[in-house]
Amino acid sequence: MAGILDFLSAGYFHGSVNVDEDSIRWQNGLVSKLHKATGTILGLFTCTVFAKEVLGDHIHCISPREETGISREALNSYCYISTTFTLPEASRSEYQPHPGIGPYGDNTPTKYHSYYQWVPYLLFLQAISFYLPYTMFKFSQDGRISKLLQDLQNVIPFNENREDKLGDIHLYLQDFYGSHSWWARKLLMSDFMNLINIILNIFFMDWYLGSIFINYAPKVISYQSSDVMEAVEDPFDKIFPKMTKCTLEMFGPSGTIQTHDSLCVMPINVLNEKLYFIIWLLLLPLLILTIVDQIFWFFMLASKKVRNYFLVKFVSEGKPNSRQRLQRILEDLPFSDWLVLYLIARNIDSALFTSLAEKIDKPGAGYYPEEEDE
Repeated sequence: MAGILDFLSAGYFHGSVNVDEDSIRWQNGLVSKLHKATGTILGLFTCTVFAKEVLGDHIHCISPREETGISREALNSYCYISTTFTLPEASRSEYQPHPGIGPYGDNTPTKYHSYYQWVPYLLFLQAISFYLPYTMFKFSQDGRISKLLQDLQNVIPFNENREDKLGDIHLYLQDFYGSHSWWARKLLMSDFMNLINIILNIFFMDWYLGSIFINYAPKVISYQSSDVMEAVEDPFDKIFPKMTKCTLEMFGPSGTIQTHDSLCVMPINVLNEKLYFIIWLLLLPLLILTIVDQIFWFFMLASKKVRNYFLVKFVSEGKPNSRQRLQRILEDLPFSDWLVLYLIARNIDSALFTSLAEKIDKPGAGYYPEEEDE
C-alpha cells in the first residue's frame, strides 16, 4: 500500500518545481499584478455586457398602435441601431415624470445616445490595453532571471548543490557585468507603460462619456447620500438614461410620411452605470498607487546611494560583514546590473541572498578570485 501511495504521489512531491516567467516578480510587484487583474476584471465586464445584449435585454420600446404593423422586435432593433435621444431641457416635474423625457417640436434641442452600442467593444479594448505592459515585460525579461533562479527556488536538500548554483550566478555576473543596459531599459519602459496606459484610459473614457467620467463617482456618492435627491439631477440618468425617446418615420397608406414617437426603456444602461462606477473606483486607487510606485523607482534610478542601501537590506541582519561586502560591490555597479541582483533578491529568501552576497564579486574579479590571490 505504501508503495502504491508513493507511486501516485511521486509527480507531486518528488518532481522538480519549474520556475516560469509568471513566478518572477517584477520590480513594482503588487502594482503590476493589479494592472493585470484590472484587465481581467474589464474582460469579465465585457462578457457581461455582451451576454445581456445577446439575450435581447438591452432595449424595450413601447410600440405605436397595432394597426401600424410595426412589431415590437422591429421597433427595438430600429431604435437601438439608429440611436435614441433625450431632451436636455426636460427636467423632473409634474409634466416630465422621467428625466429628459417630454414633448418636443422641430426646434427642441435633443441629445442622441449611441455610446451604449460601443461599450462592450471599448471594454474589450481596455482590457487588452491593461495586459499590454505585462506582455511587453514578458518579452523583454526573456526568462533571464527565471533561468538563474531555476534551482534556487526548488527545495535543494544538499548544501553543495546550492553552493554550485550560487557559484553559477557568480560566473554569470562576471561574464555579463555591464551588458544589461538595454535589458533594463526595456523593463523600465514596460513598467512605465502601466502609468501611461491608465492615464490614457481615464482621459479616453472621460472624453467618450462627455467629460463627465472624472467626476462621476464623487457625484454619484454625493447624490446617493443627499437628503434632497428629488431636487438634484441623478448622475446615473445624466450619463446613462434609463428612459429615452425614439422616432420612427414610415409611409402611410396614402404614401404620406407618418412619424411615430416611442418611449424606450434601456435596461442595458442600468448595467452600464454600475460597471462604470466600479471602473472609476478601481482606476483611481490604481492610478495613485502607480504614480507612487513610479516616483519610488525614479529615486531608485536617480540615486545610487538609495538603491544600494535598499538592496543591502535584503541581506540578513546577523551578517554585518556580508552587508559591508555587498555594499562595496554595489559601488561599482550601474543600475542595470543592480536590477539583476534586485530581481534575484526579490525572489529568494534572505538566507539564500545572504549566501549569494558572500559568493559574488565585483566586476573584473575573475571566476575564482580567492584561488588567484593564493
